[in-house]
Amino acid sequence: MRTNKLNWIKISIIDVLILAMAVIAFFAIQNVTFTTKAQAPVFTYSEVIVQPVTKPAAKVISIAKPIAASVQPSAPVAKPLPIMPPQLIKQVLPVYPESAVKEGIEGVVTLNLIIGKDGKVVESQVKSSSGSESLDLAASQAASKWVFVPAKQSEAAVLSHFEVPITFKLKG
Repeated sequence: MRTNKLNWIKISIIDVLILAMAVIAFFAIQNVTFTTKAQAPVFTYSEVIVQPVTKPAAKVISIAKPIAASVQPSAPVAKPLPIMPPQLIKQVLPVYPESAVKEGIEGVVTLNLIIGKDGKVVESQVKSSSGSESLDLAASQAASKWVFVPAKQSEAAVLSHFEVPITFKLKG
């Protein structure tokens, strides 16, 4: 009886392997791309420059046109649908930390913002530090208040990553 069970298992495994090879061949012919992990698109925007002001009041401005985009499909598809980048509609500039001004500290912080489907910043991460914790914190806190028209694929809003360098500079 054991021999019969093993022969049945061998036949099933061979059948499964043949079927798997046929499926792989079918998708290879169809030129379908598979990704191992769904990833949100990453969009890079131009630099934001921050200088000290006499009155540390938050400023709100509208800016930015994308300068580069890196898009990866989130599911296996024959032809990826284009993803429209998020559009920044409200930007709160960081306040130059007073301690950094007194110490003459300047630097560039590169942030990676995760933009939700609602256009709000879900998370702000320091991708590249300025070397000053106070500058990094000021940039991250201000960017967490930014608002976007979310990235869209077809007509659906999608999660995206938004990278932006923020330069803290004391003199023009």
